[in-house]
Amino acid sequence: MSKAHELISRRPFDLYQLHLFRLVAESGSFTRAAQISGLTQSAITRQIQSIEQQLDLSLLTRTTRSVVTTPAGKFLLQESAPVLGDVDVLLRDSGRICKCAKGGAGGSFPERKPGLSSRFFLGQRATRTNRSFAGHP
Repeated sequence: MSKAHELISRRPFDLYQLHLFRLVAESGSFTRAAQISGLTQSAITRQIQSIEQQLDLSLLTRTTRSVVTTPAGKFLLQESAPVLGDVDVLLRDSGRICKCAKGGAGGSFPERKPGLSSRFFLGQRATRTNRSFAGHP
């Protein structure tokens, strides 16, 4: 089995974990991310540790006062923005379409550019992240 398929078969992380990673990275704090998400700090810590273990990469440098992204974390933060943006658009459009199909006000199916599924496929992004930062803490 190729390395890419091996990583994909382990399902590195899901969109929920990716969203939590972004909250921590953007807020610079597990505590602030916990307040925003309504979760405990330890729950968020466990989710981030799970991503890091699956990727075998450190995504965040933790100090007693702040959290900063490592080069791998910075890369994942940057690359995940379009993925989560596309998912938000997909969910918003799906809700509108469902209302329309049920007879409510809404609209027709939006015309979408190809590429959502290719950007959405986190396994490839995770593989690229792992390959780009192999050997980096």
